[in-house]
Amino acid sequence: MKFKVIRKFFSVIAASCAFLPMVTTAGPGEAKTCEAKTCEAKNCEAKTCEAKACEAKTCEAKTGESKTCEASWRGQSITEFPEDKSERLEWQVVNDGVMGGLSEGNVEFTDAGTIRFYGDLSLKNNGGFSTIRSGDLDLNLSNDLGVLLLVKGDGRTYEARLDSTAEYRGMPVSFVGEFKTTKGEWQQVRIPFSAFKGSFRGTELPDAKLDTSAIKRVWILLGDKKEAPFELEVDWIRTFGKGQGDFKGSQKSEKLSKGKEKSGAPQKLIATAVNDGRFKTLKAALDAAGLTPFFEWDNPLTVFAPTDEAFAKLPKKVLQNLLKPENKDQLVAILSYHVTVGSSELADALAAKKLKTIEGASIQATFKDGRVRINDAALVNADIKCADGIIHVIDTVLMPPKPERKTVLTTAKKAGSFSTLLAAIDAAGLSKVLGGDGPFTVFAPTDDAFGSLPEGTVESLLKKENKDKLIEILKYHVVSGRVSAGDALNSGSAKTLQGNLLKFRVSKGLLKAGDSTIESVGIDGGNGIIHVIDAVLLPAST
Repeated sequence: MKFKVIRKFFSVIAASCAFLPMVTTAGPGEAKTCEAKTCEAKNCEAKTCEAKACEAKTCEAKTGESKTCEASWRGQSITEFPEDKSERLEWQVVNDGVMGGLSEGNVEFTDAGTIRFYGDLSLKNNGGFSTIRSGDLDLNLSNDLGVLLLVKGDGRTYEARLDSTAEYRGMPVSFVGEFKTTKGEWQQVRIPFSAFKGSFRGTELPDAKLDTSAIKRVWILLGDKKEAPFELEVDWIRTFGKGQGDFKGSQKSEKLSKGKEKSGAPQKLIATAVNDGRFKTLKAALDAAGLTPFFEWDNPLTVFAPTDEAFAKLPKKVLQNLLKPENKDQLVAILSYHVTVGSSELADALAAKKLKTIEGASIQATFKDGRVRINDAALVNADIKCADGIIHVIDTVLMPPKPERKTVLTTAKKAGSFSTLLAAIDAAGLSKVLGGDGPFTVFAPTDDAFGSLPEGTVESLLKKENKDKLIEILKYHVVSGRVSAGDALNSGSAKTLQGNLLKFRVSKGLLKAGDSTIESVGIDGGNGIIHVIDAVLLPAST
């Protein structure tokens, strides 16, 4: 594909500029080099973004405070419905006949790669529900924000349900998130985890906590008490990740078109890259990494796309090894380092100078040696606009910096909700210990937990004269070895580094560590695991 010159380049107003050769933006036609004015950005206001953020922009929090938007892939796939039966989850129908009802639900896999849930809902004999349920799962969704479904319904309200570790009277608690369908139309439905409410056989359990790190089963249920035929088709069930904005509150639905794109309209990123002809190796790498499906979702991405010639610069064995299944994680990291969340035009990138990638590290956008560069890669074409994002063409494959060693401390820092705990660990001189080989189990109080202490308590503990007391308290939150939630319950207690026993129990369906409630369990911290708790633990000696 050839590219046409578009003489739009900078949107930044300058006080003083110098003429320098630059690569221009591109659309259909030919690409060529032209002269453009470079300038220093002055008085640039930060742009506000909603669910389409790159690091250079800010997201407005509901409180009115701005916060940095995290970049990430769009969550993960819970289940697709491929033609290959061996790759499908086991789904079964459970009707109200188990309770004496007469509803009849059915499930079938279609040739279009979807699952169809259909039948007749009956209210006779106190019935009124039908469900399809997955087989046993073990999914860690703790890095995501909620469930994402692509469905075509009949205008009725359905329920997405999740089972985790919570129990009621020895039976699993089901967490319910409702979504309303539009008859005959495909919709992408988002349900944040915060909207899922605990339930057991119709009884609401408001105190039950959904443990997103241990999802054991996924359901879809119809129980709207309307006696009539029903039909729901599901294309996939996924999650949305932390780059997708704040969806706390009610579920949000978006109608999607699954038909052909309108004539003359921009194509999607993958289609654009394939039709261009210069990105065969990039497409093969995305396929090998299993990342291609993530470009089918709704939120835009910016891709800094290396050409086939760029990949050819790599040593031959390096590329061959990256495409092997056993090196998938490394390939994912490299490809993710070429993608940012949101549609960032070149002017935005140059004004920001630094963009956070989905891999986690940032790339630099600069003007160097007479050319626009992304890190050390030269820009070939810019601002190739697609239906779901923007492509900037580069002449070199970008390599992410060596990843930081994962520990319970780096994991807590990345989570963003343990600032007070990390400050206390640093003040107590325990960072070296907890950053060591381990393994450790850390019962980690959140910032909110520290905020619940009496006023002035934290400030007092952080003083040098109270260091010994602070060390005692912090060590009471750490157990040597990896202690899972199951291990904790089975043993009933564990000896902490402080020396005292920390006791565990279940109270009203909630897992307790001392007087605290464990809100999330088993977060992998590299050299240990983290259980998130809602209160600061105080040993008897304090």
